[in-house]
Amino acid sequence: MNQTKIIAVIAIVCAAASLTNAASIPAGTTLAVTTVSLITSQDAVGSSFEAKIAQNVAVKGTVLLKAGTKAFGRVRSSRRNRASPRHSLWS
Repeated sequence: MNQTKIIAVIAIVCAAASLTNAASIPAGTTLAVTTVSLITSQDAVGSSFEAKIAQNVAVKGTVLLKAGTKAFGRVRSSRRNRASPRHSLWS
């Protein structure tokens, strides 16, 4: 079985409800997401996909995004990992 690994840099945009006390998530914050749409190395840069926030995102103790919040991402770059050799050092 040959698996293809994908390395992708993605941008996430969250579809969060408006907050009564506006707050911002600092730029560069890593958000854990679970993809809903399939992402492959065949997807062109700029392709969008759907995801869900995997865990609550809090800033200074205030939860700004709850786990399960719908999010959308865009592929910024991607490449295939080189295939590993088919032979084993242990054969």
